[in-house]
Amino acid sequence: MSLSEFIQKIKKLSLPENSYVVFGSGPLLLRGIRGCDDIDLLVSEEIYEKLKLGGWAEKTHCTEKNVLVNGIYEVGKDWVFGNYNPALGKLLATADRFEGVPFANLEEVLKWKTAYGRKKDHKDIMLIRKYFCKGKNCL
Repeated sequence: MSLSEFIQKIKKLSLPENSYVVFGSGPLLLRGIRGCDDIDLLVSEEIYEKLKLGGWAEKTHCTEKNVLVNGIYEVGKDWVFGNYNPALGKLLATADRFEGVPFANLEEVLKWKTAYGRKKDHKDIMLIRKYFCKGKNCL
């Protein structure tokens, strides 16, 4: 999906300001690093419960934590992976905002992908590092 479509789909949720941050591959899409097919959000506990009451399906993620799913959306009220456990407030304070939508900054995405360590994360880690080195002489 294009960045424009991605932004429209997030705005369609009408989530209150400072109640969510885009995580997963969304921050990579924002920077043109790679595309994505779904929308991962870290939300406040209040928003999580509101969506759950609104009919979003709760499932147990492979990490044994509960998430809500609805079509292309996956929503968590925490983002604990290994020793990585960021607070929503911290992520919002350091978020990159585009058209009013907060995206987790790439440093946080890199920390998360390193902590999670799935096979697909290794590719993204290399892409993020390459992005950071753009125009620089990095190893």
